[in-house]
Amino acid sequence: MIAGYLDQNDKNISVDQQRHILEQYATRKRYHIDMYLSATDIKNSEQLCFSSLHTLLIANIVCLGVSLRQIKDGIKFITDNGITLISIRENCRITPGFEAETLLKYLDLSIKFRSSLTSITTGKVLAGKKDAGKKLGRKPGSSGSKKISEEKAAFVISRLLSGVSKVQTAKELGVSRVTLFKFIKKHPEITETIKKSFNIQKA
Repeated sequence: MIAGYLDQNDKNISVDQQRHILEQYATRKRYHIDMYLSATDIKNSEQLCFSSLHTLLIANIVCLGVSLRQIKDGIKFITDNGITLISIRENCRITPGFEAETLLKYLDLSIKFRSSLTSITTGKVLAGKKDAGKKLGRKPGSSGSKKISEEKAAFVISRLLSGVSKVQTAKELGVSRVTLFKFIKKHPEITETIKKSFNIQKA
């Protein structure tokens, strides 16, 4: 059985264009496309394993993903299920077994090479900017998140004494929990006031 795969990814060509490419290829090769699969179908390993599917046609390699890692994972998944993959635009036929394993090894190497190149290139760009006198990173004293103004200590105390949780208090202030915890740590009087109040109520 031969299936055509239609990818819905918006970074790929339209589904109609994919169908047209698949049908043209099938006519040229005198193949009969028995069914069309979607992303949901292709991820259903049980359907692939227990059907009589032996060949999967895709319009282009982007059908499998928009990164080398996604493409590699897609090829592995398909060939591990004993299915031959044909990518029409790249004129590439990948059969299960040694051929697929070899290609997957090369793709894995390509991913590692690309990662190394990116790391080196980024390092050189940053070094170049530093040499040119540009300051890198955040400005001193900038935490990259919203801060609580000093005047809000009384508000924090009143909310916590009212039984409002720290999480809810942080939400009301429009800050993260971490920011609120740091603020409380920076203002020991908040904890002391709450402890005193708790002791008075206990007494």
